[in-house]
Amino acid sequence: MKLYNRQLKNWIEIYTDESPPDSSLQLEIPSKKPHLLIALPAKLYTHDYFAHNFSNLEDLGYTKIKEGKLIICITGSLKIVNAIEKIRLQRSYRGEENRKQIAHFSELQQTLESVIKKSLPPKSKNIANYESTVDENLRQIALSRAIHKAQKVKKQESGKEEIFKEIPSGRRITEIEAFNGLCYRLLLNSQTPKVRSVHDEKGKRIGVFSRVIKNFKSLHDYYREYGCSPSQDELIQSGIGRILAAAYCEEENDLHGGNIGFDPTLLRSYKIDHDEATWPFTSKYRNLNPHLSDFKEGRRAYGIKPIDAFPITQRDITNFPYLTDAKPRNFPDKTDSGRLDLAGIDENEDFIRDTFTIFLKRTLFNAQIYRHIAEATIGSEKLRHELVAHKAARTNLLKAELIKNEKFSRFIIGNPQLKWQILAEINEYNQDYKLSSPLRIDTEEISNKFDEVIQASESFFFAKFDKDISEIFYKHYRPENDYKSPYLFNSEERKFKTVARLSTQLRVNRLTAERLFNQARMRWLKNPDNSWALAQETTINETLDNILNKLINLDGKLGLLGGQKRRLQDGRIIKIANGAAAIFDQVMKYKQGETPCIQETLNSVILQANASNQFKGHSFFNRRQKETSDFYEYIMKLDYAVASETDDSYPQVTCLPSFS
Repeated sequence: MKLYNRQLKNWIEIYTDESPPDSSLQLEIPSKKPHLLIALPAKLYTHDYFAHNFSNLEDLGYTKIKEGKLIICITGSLKIVNAIEKIRLQRSYRGEENRKQIAHFSELQQTLESVIKKSLPPKSKNIANYESTVDENLRQIALSRAIHKAQKVKKQESGKEEIFKEIPSGRRITEIEAFNGLCYRLLLNSQTPKVRSVHDEKGKRIGVFSRVIKNFKSLHDYYREYGCSPSQDELIQSGIGRILAAAYCEEENDLHGGNIGFDPTLLRSYKIDHDEATWPFTSKYRNLNPHLSDFKEGRRAYGIKPIDAFPITQRDITNFPYLTDAKPRNFPDKTDSGRLDLAGIDENEDFIRDTFTIFLKRTLFNAQIYRHIAEATIGSEKLRHELVAHKAARTNLLKAELIKNEKFSRFIIGNPQLKWQILAEINEYNQDYKLSSPLRIDTEEISNKFDEVIQASESFFFAKFDKDISEIFYKHYRPENDYKSPYLFNSEERKFKTVARLSTQLRVNRLTAERLFNQARMRWLKNPDNSWALAQETTINETLDNILNKLINLDGKLGLLGGQKRRLQDGRIIKIANGAAAIFDQVMKYKQGETPCIQETLNSVILQANASNQFKGHSFFNRRQKETSDFYEYIMKLDYAVASETDDSYPQVTCLPSFS
């Protein structure tokens, strides 16, 4: 076949494995099929047009000059399709003389496209590497067979067992379910099995694998065996709150008892079957248009479009797991005739902890995390983009509603240690992947995002109860007593009373009340009217740091007998004189928040230095060292030194009288 190139004013010879060149031309024929040979006069190799229009064809194969001809050889269906496309798009071949040849090229292109092996996502598994095993009693199989044909298979090399749920349509629901499975693993770790899409040797999507859960039984099995729900205490201990919260986050439309595993011995719950999670996308595989309302009688989502079925609202978060605005077809608050014992569970502290942990964890995952999951599970670039955008939007929506929810704010302010639990769960998730895997999660980034949510929640709660907090703080702590009155009241006692009042009046635990107290105190200090107090606190804080450094330098400066050991914040142990150790304790009480008033701390240190200075040691072996005496003298000279550094127009710290 020949094509006339108007720009080169030459005929270009083109041969394929089906239309080979005449043997008289003595062209080398590739053994690999299909192949494409392009031959043109060798003199054209230096032509500018060749450099601009044929170099991209050279990149698809290899070039050889023989017998005055320049030969470009291209092998492989995909590369040949690309070459034909490049030729068809060149204006130099448009003309009546090339019409039949271009039509033939188009037919060849279509033929090759139909046999090109489709690009499969990295996590898709080839069914040819697995063999069937007989296990008809496995409940996980029976549940999967509710809609699809299912069987237990075993990998030939490793022996790992999977449940193969066959979906012969070849549609992308298999990849979406694998995507959903990884999203659930992010939240639940081992409370949900690994899920992967499955293809045959030709690259056709044929179903999904789900890792076998040993001794799996569903809640439906439990209902049949015992005729009732597990007790609420057992459900909570099993982590049912995490399952329900994850399903809410992931827009799960089909959370009936058959899709929830419950192990009454280990007290552990599981989530399986994810082909109706991310319902705005998976609904079309249940013959529903995501953009049309569902008018099937008896459904909770009657009259609701699938894309609108999972709003995130304040009342659903507060009353969880009782849903009003979200409209899944099946959810345990109503499904299975409401058999699951959930009455009053929304007030149980352990259940609240589990659900809010999952809600919070879900807000920490950004678009990049979901992009990597999509790249591992979804073959279509367009679908990947849509899923990632959808997940990122839901992250933002959940975060926006969560940080302005009073119930959540009360919970998270009182549980800052939850950060370490979530980071531990992320580390557990990361164990599934190599260090180089893009699916691993950056724990430092998660930590920073956690801090942002905590700060936003605290700001919301403080703003909501600002008046109450301020009134309690001023009435019971009386901050002016720290700085203005001639005598310092016991700040520890005042703080204790203030924290107790905050806890009682605002209905928060003591840890939350402590955090509110600290915020109230900092807000008071940062008030422009109290700038003198902040300046004074800054100066005294520097003084205490200096005292602490001098204490550290006293390590080992004591007689042969006596002295006490103290542990520094970095873990080091020092041994200092008894009087110096007492001063160390006073400074650390402030550093650790036990004594809230820094002026009171300084006064206590000065008093202690005076008292310690009176004792010189009883014997030669217990004689005080010169460095220790110099340290006490330094502190006693601070008596009014700190106050004199501030402006005379501001109230000054009144130090208690020193010992003479």
